[in-house]
Amino acid sequence: MSQRVLLADDQGDVRSYLSGILRSGGYRVVEVAYAEEVISHLSELLPDLLCLVLDMDFGTHRMRGPQALDQIRKIAPGLPVILLSSAGTTEEVVQAIKKGATAFLEKGLFVGEILPIAVGQLDYVMGLRRELERQRSELRLDWRAIALIGGSHLDAVEIVGQAQIMSEFRAALLEATSRNVTVTLRGERGTGRKLAAASLHYRGPLAARPLVHVHCQALAGGQLPAFVTTEPSEGYPVGTIVLACADELPLGEQERLLPLLSSVKEGRRLVLTTAEDLEGAVKAGTLRKDLRDKLGEGVVLRLPPLRERSDDLPQLIAHIAGLLATTHGRKRPVALDAESLEVLRSHSWPGNVTELRLLLEELTISHTGDAVGILDLPLDVAMGAAEGEEGRAERLRRGMMRQILRASGGDTAVAARALGIDEAALQAEAAGSRPAARGSGIGKAPNGS
Repeated sequence: MSQRVLLADDQGDVRSYLSGILRSGGYRVVEVAYAEEVISHLSELLPDLLCLVLDMDFGTHRMRGPQALDQIRKIAPGLPVILLSSAGTTEEVVQAIKKGATAFLEKGLFVGEILPIAVGQLDYVMGLRRELERQRSELRLDWRAIALIGGSHLDAVEIVGQAQIMSEFRAALLEATSRNVTVTLRGERGTGRKLAAASLHYRGPLAARPLVHVHCQALAGGQLPAFVTTEPSEGYPVGTIVLACADELPLGEQERLLPLLSSVKEGRRLVLTTAEDLEGAVKAGTLRKDLRDKLGEGVVLRLPPLRERSDDLPQLIAHIAGLLATTHGRKRPVALDAESLEVLRSHSWPGNVTELRLLLEELTISHTGDAVGILDLPLDVAMGAAEGEEGRAERLRRGMMRQILRASGGDTAVAARALGIDEAALQAEAAGSRPAARGSGIGKAPNGS
């Protein structure tokens, strides 16, 4: 259906001329003589009204176009308005543009050529806007309902782990989703504080509203954004605000944060993430004692470091490797052999789950074989920070022995020569009957020569 154009001009001949040109372009034109008529008829014309072509000057004792704009904007805030004038002052035109006029055309010799071009451009732009709105309406704003490749709709915020300490954490987090209180997620870096905050939001009643992360370390000038300290509004309907590393806020902003922790806002939840050692921060003078005490009045949940739940490693590795395989287009997720898994169990994981993910991403990209062996691991991980020098060397020696055995196709004679050890000792160790003979090692010639 063709679009309607509302044309308002008190000069009948000009109105008739411009109306005929627009009709020849396929538009339906509604003609009125004065701005007052525009205001009285605008509401009923709006459903399929493309734009308003409005004269600036309607004669003595009549409302001028710029004056009418104030009322027009109240009735139709988004309606494009093209102003026409042959006598309007520059100041008046500027004011009209500031009030929301879309364009200004002089009533000159070429207005009959320029006006249909301007209306046509508006038609094109408004068509694009309608198509965008149509596509938006077809999208599900709740991303949880979108089926993700390789998993269910909540996989992206799934907190993995079967250790008792993690089961207790998940239960406490789920219980907190139904309570409109401030939640503090305390833990070392890399333990999953951001993931836990997302899980808290998307599994709770505010899931349809936005989730906003504010990284306190990166705040411009160290000041909290206005939307954190003011009431939620229709223009910015925040659901959950996560203040990441809240214990690293400047002391002045920590004081501004205190009253926010005492007031529960309708339709908004405040989540803070902090380091493990808040007492140390208080003693160091970087965290206010009253803020630490106030945090304790809400829900405080501790995320355990990875070293405290090493039994979760197999499940974590399978989960993360599966997601990474999808991300990097790998047919099968990377897998670790038993010895490599044992190495990872003994690793101290100073970077926690984030460090594990980075390790698995590197292996996903670079490892092309079957199961990951000990020699495929980074040297600092393979050596094992918790072991003595003798244990580290023995671990690497056994890993190299197995790798060379695989490369030789199981030929122990070839592998023994490559390793510089006795073939019988190699066969016994490979069979698992006894350890290699004392004194034998990589690089040592057969028979001790």
